[in-house]
Amino acid sequence: MLKYLCMNETDRKTLLIVDDASENIEVLDGLLSEKYRIRIALDGPKALSIARSDNPPDLILLDIMMPEMDGYEVIRHLKDNEISQDIPVIFITTLSDVVDETRGLLHGAVDYITKPFNPAIVKARVATHLALAESRMTLVRQSAELARKNEELIQAAVLKEDIERINRHDLKTPIGSVIALPDFLLKDDNLSDEQRETLETIRGAGYQMLNMVNSTLDMYKMEQGTYKPHITSVDVVRLCRTITTELQELAAAYSVFFVISMEGKPVPADAKFSVAAEETLLYSMLANLVKNAVEASPPGKQVLIEFRADEQAIILIHSKSTIPKEIRETFFDKYVTYGKEEGSGLGTYSAKLIATTLNGSIRYETSETHGTVLIVSLPWPKAAPKPISQPKNVDIKKLSFLIADDMPNIRMIAKRTLQQAGVTMIIGVSDGFRAIEELKKQKFDCVISDWNMPNINGLNLLKWVRNESNQRDIPFLMLTAERTEDQVLAAAQSGVSGYIVKPFTPQMLSEKLKAVLHC
Repeated sequence: MLKYLCMNETDRKTLLIVDDASENIEVLDGLLSEKYRIRIALDGPKALSIARSDNPPDLILLDIMMPEMDGYEVIRHLKDNEISQDIPVIFITTLSDVVDETRGLLHGAVDYITKPFNPAIVKARVATHLALAESRMTLVRQSAELARKNEELIQAAVLKEDIERINRHDLKTPIGSVIALPDFLLKDDNLSDEQRETLETIRGAGYQMLNMVNSTLDMYKMEQGTYKPHITSVDVVRLCRTITTELQELAAAYSVFFVISMEGKPVPADAKFSVAAEETLLYSMLANLVKNAVEASPPGKQVLIEFRADEQAIILIHSKSTIPKEIRETFFDKYVTYGKEEGSGLGTYSAKLIATTLNGSIRYETSETHGTVLIVSLPWPKAAPKPISQPKNVDIKKLSFLIADDMPNIRMIAKRTLQQAGVTMIIGVSDGFRAIEELKKQKFDCVISDWNMPNINGLNLLKWVRNESNQRDIPFLMLTAERTEDQVLAAAQSGVSGYIVKPFTPQMLSEKLKAVLHC
């Protein structure tokens, strides 16, 4: 019994009665002391001291009419203090005027009790407001806990994205070499067919790895509409030849063969069909669609990839299979698959996301007679404007270049690309500090710089060139693995001439240099 009484005493709420009239205190104490712990204050300063103590009351019964400091001033001080501002206050008053009652509520009181006291009303209002206060505190605690958990989730998501971005950045550099270096070798005339096929397979494997790296965050960003594609001119003929080479073994397993045509005619060896797109995204989309077409085709049939010119560039992928009726209406929806035990249902969904992100579209036509045609429409490339103040038809062979990148393989790819264009004056350095040293020693016609470098990064190098060097107007091309809006804005404000996103092919770098240098 003693234990129960102690627990019960501990659970009792504390009321602070503030009144200069002892008879009012005696009445309230008699009504409430059986259920609540009672503390007394005969004036405002004492009430404020108790309210801000280590053991503040759970509710205050506050008289309005007191000498020196009335109830209005007391509640104003209570509400202005962080410790006491949430304690509910019930005014005690003999005033019956509505204006005075309203004034009390406007000051932050939760209710009022008029004298002479009605015992039932006093007990009911005290109990009600203690219960409401407890509910508010519970909500506050729950909200604080929810906010804490949300913050933990946000921090975890930020950490996850930071780690993935670092991994993406670190992986993109070696993958860029796997994609770019075969391009240099494929330009040699002394390669056998087997050697060419091997190099194209290596390049295709690089694209596959890049596709896996990019897919970690890019699909989510495209779903949210926050993905910003890096649009360049992409030769789809070259890209599709890479894809078909990569899928040759799969096609052989399904007894399927590839045909690539343009406007209904075979594509010449030197043909190009360029669209405005981000190359890695376009590769991912077409590789998925062609792979699906192979796996769905009847044995012995062809998968046709055709290019057509219209208001937009049209890419057709035609197979003799038909889309099952069960999924025709949801063909491009998320997680829709049919007849594949291990299918994720993301292939056509991601294709639609990518097409939309690239300002294009995708649709299909299917019938038992003609099979299925996937129709991808993409914008044509836009010609880069040439400022009147810039010279035209510059001979790139006569220009000198400074390449700043802490990764030797990126410097090598950039150097090889320039050498194939006939450039001989090339200096490569591993960080921004060495780049500044070279710029102080001699003049260059163009700087190609990585964004992330030790000592002095690419942005600070750009700022130094534009503000402190004697070559302030030199074309400056920025290399970056993660082209964010903040980066773009910061570089644009500092005077960058152009961007190229890693990994890049020699062709991508050549086209960007031509646009920047007006060659």
